[in-house]
Amino acid sequence: MYQAYNKTTEECECQPTLTYIDGSTCSCDPGKAFMGSSGCELCELGKWKADVGVKGCFSCEVKGATTPKLGALHENDCLCPKGTYENLNKECVDVIDGMSEKTLGMTLSTADIDPGYWRTNAMSTDVRECPIPKACHGGNSTTDYCFEGHEGPYCGVCSGGYFQDPFGLCQSCNATTKNVILTFVTLVATVLALYAVFMAIKKRKREKEEGSAESATDPTTTTNNTSTTTSNNNNNLTFTKRFKNGFKIIFSGAQIATTLPTVIPMITFPPTFKTIVNTAATVFRADLFSFVPFSCLTNGGFNYYTHLLLSAH
Repeated sequence: MYQAYNKTTEECECQPTLTYIDGSTCSCDPGKAFMGSSGCELCELGKWKADVGVKGCFSCEVKGATTPKLGALHENDCLCPKGTYENLNKECVDVIDGMSEKTLGMTLSTADIDPGYWRTNAMSTDVRECPIPKACHGGNSTTDYCFEGHEGPYCGVCSGGYFQDPFGLCQSCNATTKNVILTFVTLVATVLALYAVFMAIKKRKREKEEGSAESATDPTTTTNNTSTTTSNNNNNLTFTKRFKNGFKIIFSGAQIATTLPTVIPMITFPPTFKTIVNTAATVFRADLFSFVPFSCLTNGGFNYYTHLLLSAH
């Protein structure tokens, strides 16, 4: 069946597309199957054959998988198409948000994570967007989702020898002298600013007290101005109180809004909201520890817990 008689050579020869095996047997090469009168043909896409023989090609075991080209030689040539990955049930399913749509043959454990995303381990389908996208470079290694200097959940923790800047990115502590000077200047400026505000309030209070004392010593004006002064004082107090309360509400609301993406990272916020938050965060958070590299001064001893302790007091 697999041979034909050659009248010229007076010998039996393999039919076209078949190959002599061991000098006597006609068969199909790996990656090919015997298809009757047409002889050996390459395995179709989604099928493979590793051995010599006339038997048919094997279908890919993973549901939805295919082969890059005709005539696949190994089962390992069966790959999930781009935009899908192989799950634990051996099925090619659509990628999750945060997984690459351009990589061929991804499995759950080898899935390429897009830049700006992170997951806990290689078998997790819970892919999260990083609150600080520039801290996460993605990739297919759970131990290397973060840029240099970043580590931990969402790449939000600075490694030893790094400090977090106001934008959440970890910067190197190489310039120790510069960091010390920056810290000292910032602390001095903060203290002086607070002292100036305190003195201004104290001076204004003293001027009011002196003005009240002068009015009290002048009997000709005391009676006429008493009602007017009282009314003006009441109006001023009401306006000041309303302004102060309104400012507190607006500032507190802005602080809450700017921390939402970090506090509740699993919620997907609109891009416009993210842009506004990123712009306003450095102003409304008013976090001194984001501007001063304390972790560099303490050789890594300043972390989230000491930050929380100092912020609470």
